[in-house]
Amino acid sequence: MRHADQSQSSVNRRLCLSTNQKAIYHRETKPQQVILTLVSSSNCDIIMPFINVETNLPASKFPEDVLKRLCTTLAAALGKPEDRMNLVVKTDLPMMIAGSSSPCLLMSLSAIGVTDTAEKNKEHSAKIFQFLKGELGLSDDRILILFYPLEPWQIGKKGTVMSFL
Repeated sequence: MRHADQSQSSVNRRLCLSTNQKAIYHRETKPQQVILTLVSSSNCDIIMPFINVETNLPASKFPEDVLKRLCTTLAAALGKPEDRMNLVVKTDLPMMIAGSSSPCLLMSLSAIGVTDTAEKNKEHSAKIFQFLKGELGLSDDRILILFYPLEPWQIGKKGTVMSFL
């Protein structure tokens, strides 16, 4: 089987199914046939979301217990194991959202199989906003979340990419 890359059609790509199914399949189109092969039944367990938070809030708002609760909330919202979450928080940044430098937060969330539709992201947003508003005291208009769907071939790990692990 050849490795699927970004330029190949959506029919010829690797996809991660829901975490309930915990399987990654490789679908490859060859002349006159389509092959659907189970690549791994455990890769969804090791595929990790990447969360970057940028804020003008002080670092004191993000002690370790808040970071742990944020990871727990994100894992639950995304249906991913907590021990697979990757979180970076950058505080005390000069920032403006909607023309104001009032306290604000910009989150970038990248993941495989859970950030690829408007419906999923709407559900994720509701859960994440509820946590951020309650924990940090920010209003809806001071929080932005950017969702980025990833494919296994876009994540390097252990000297290869997730597609081959």
